Amino acid sequence: MPLSCRPTIDALATALIFSHALESFLVDVPPSIPVKQGSRSQGVAPSFFYFNPDLLGVVFLNICGRMGILLFMPETISTYHLDDRIHSHPMDRDHFYDEQMTEFKNNGKPTRAVGIFDVLLFTEKGEVILQKRSHNKRHNPYLIDKTVGGHIQYGDTVFYTAMIECVQELKIPAVVLREDEDFKRTLEALSRSLESVGVLEMVDNNIYEIDNFFDGQRITIAKNIWMFIGIYSGAIKPVDSEASGVLYYELDVLKDEMRKMPQLFTPDLHFMINKYEGNIKRILAHIGK
Repeated sequence: MPLSCRPTIDALATALIFSHALESFLVDVPPSIPVKQGSRSQGVAPSFFYFNPDLLGVVFLNICGRMGILLFMPETISTYHLDDRIHSHPMDRDHFYDEQMTEFKNNGKPTRAVGIFDVLLFTEKGEVILQKRSHNKRHNPYLIDKTVGGHIQYGDTVFYTAMIECVQELKIPAVVLREDEDFKRTLEALSRSLESVGVLEMVDNNIYEIDNFFDGQRITIAKNIWMFIGIYSGAIKPVDSEASGVLYYELDVLKDEMRKMPQLFTPDLHFMINKYEGNIKRILAHIGK
């Protein structure tokens, strides 16, 4: 193809993509709408289309997706005052961590908390499923961590977050419960399906201050943690960018290794194993471990 034809072909391709993306956002106006006097066609207007400007952003994202253009949208997370773990406030994720790193350097303590859900999953053999964090993570890179966890997006409930993150990051569906009796009954009902679905129980919610490594620096972050412990015996398929591997540990072996080589594990995992050992044993007792 002659080089001079390339811009024209690109322009035509872009126009076609744009046109196709707009189709579902164009609204057909019925032909009964009257037209003002003085217009080119008086009386009754012919059928025509108009564009809903409220959908402009949606169309833009649609077009970018079709053209393979990657957009990096800001992530709005739930944050909390240190004396109020109930009422959340929206904040850009990067802004929160930049602010808290500055506060820690200047004052040695956090000034607000971030909403976090954490999950520890165990197999029916009693092994805990852990992930090794990817090298490209901003905080705690390379370290061995919980099964799954992350930020609570502003406006999302924690139970929705736990459920959807298990699907998105581990590729498994999960039943998320609040009460131990409900957890026990559900575990019994799904006892033959634990290779295809996880069963989780929320065991705690409170604000804790935990050290983390950010950009190579160790700082204290306040976290409003919703802690879940559950049972799942199927395959784990972590998202490539989120983890570099999956590990299975017997609880006693994990505790021994964490004591001998603490630098291999995230501060979050150290906190969980120490804080929730009683809850872990109670959960494992439901499956005879």
